[in-house]
Amino acid sequence: MLINNEKFTIYEVEELHKELMSALKSGEAINIDMNGVKKIDMPAIQLLISTLKSCEAGSTPFSISNISNEVKESLKISGCDTLLGVNHE
Repeated sequence: MLINNEKFTIYEVEELHKELMSALKSGEAINIDMNGVKKIDMPAIQLLISTLKSCEAGSTPFSISNISNEVKESLKISGCDTLLGVNHE
């Protein structure tokens, strides 16, 4: 699932939430491709965490790919980087 926007904020959360819920119901693996995303806010981070927890509960594979350094830093500042499996290489 590609986030095709430079910003992943509260304004994009509602639409992506609908797509994620549909994907979860189908049981397919969830990959969030954040190629091009430079800014993320707490509602978007909360959506990622909620999706991760739902995937874990249903034994559905979950991953996030192509994370920019800016987003990695935001996840680190929020304290959610480790939970979401994001490294800082």
